[in-house]
Amino acid sequence: NSFDFNKLDRRDKSFVYLLINSSMRRHKQAQRIYTKYAKQGINPRNRYLNSILLIATVQLIWLEIAPYAVINEAVSQAKLFINEKQSRLVNAILRKIIQNKEEFSNIISNEASNLPEWLYNSWISSYGKKNVDDIVKLAMDPPPIDIVISKNITKKEKEILKLDLNSEEIFPNVLRCSLN
Repeated sequence: NSFDFNKLDRRDKSFVYLLINSSMRRHKQAQRIYTKYAKQGINPRNRYLNSILLIATVQLIWLEIAPYAVINEAVSQAKLFINEKQSRLVNAILRKIIQNKEEFSNIISNEASNLPEWLYNSWISSYGKKNVDDIVKLAMDPPPIDIVISKNITKKEKEILKLDLNSEEIFPNVLRCSLN
């Protein structure tokens, strides 16, 4: 039940990287969201169920992927890797998340909750709460993309490109685009 990552096309690889990076950044926030709807809790040792719910929650809340696609894929994965009963649980939890998306603003805005508590407290004692909150906010932002452009492009074309991409030139013929 594995696949060869290297056989994926560039676009699919990029999406996999986005999913993994977003899931790592937002792990605790997503976990707090999906466990809210599991009446009997979710065993932390149930790796498949937690992984499916984590990735699906990140796709729904932060990546804003079409809900029908996320739910369909998550349920299919649950059927394949767990069982039919757990796939119904995945379906129910994800539908509840979609219905109640607005009530997660307090969880979503608390980005520091993604850090281990001991690390957060250690940093606060060393750097102060404001500095730590700034560091955490920076860590949660998607990294910028640097684009190398042709040396044959005219100055006018370069300026238009910079405006279109909302970018700045950091080196000759290298534009940095912020995704925020």
